Parts: sequence; C-alpha cells; structure tokens
Amino acid sequence: MGNHLTPHRLALIALTGCMLGGLALYENGILKARQRFLTPIIIIDRLNFVRTLPVDEDAHQRINRLEDFERSLNQLKDAGYLVLDASAILAAPPNLWAHIPPRNGVP
Repeated sequence: MGNHLTPHRLALIALTGCMLGGLALYENGILKARQRFLTPIIIIDRLNFVRTLPVDEDAHQRINRLEDFERSLNQLKDAGYLVLDASAILAAPPNLWAHIPPRNGVP
C-alpha cells in the first residue's frame, strides 16, 4: 500500500484550506460592513403598557413604572436601537410581527 499523502497532495490540501479560510474571512468582513449600515429596530406598544398598569396602584407607583419604562427606552436608544411605537406602524410586511392597533374603529 503506497503513501497517498505525498508532499504535493499535502501542499494542495494546505493551499485549499488557506483559500477557503480566506474566503470565509472575506465574507465575514462583508457581512460586518453591511451591519454597520443597518439600524436595529424595536417596536413597543406604549398604549398597551399604560393600559396594563395595575389599577390599584397609587399615583407614585404609576409614575415610577412610567419612569422605568422611559429609562428602558433611553437604554435601547443608547444601545443603537430605533424605537418605534406600535401606534405609528401603518403597514408592515407579513413576516414582521407587529400588532397594529385599530384607530377609532377603523381596522
């Protein structure tokens, strides 16, 4: 049985590995460059948040919850997110989950 891994074949395997690795790094660089131009978006439903606040809370507790909510929005903004309210979505593609609340009885 002869040696199938001759120096030429080993060199070819090494060269192929280097080429594939270089291609992977190149593609990764392209993806990272594209991501720099994409802003992540988050959609919140402020009206639903306010509606679901417990009714038995006093005004101080409600104010604290609203301030916490606003702080969370600012943290998202500072992290680079575009924060939208669900009431501002007029249309969305079907693969994007976004509950669009009815406006004054208009679906």
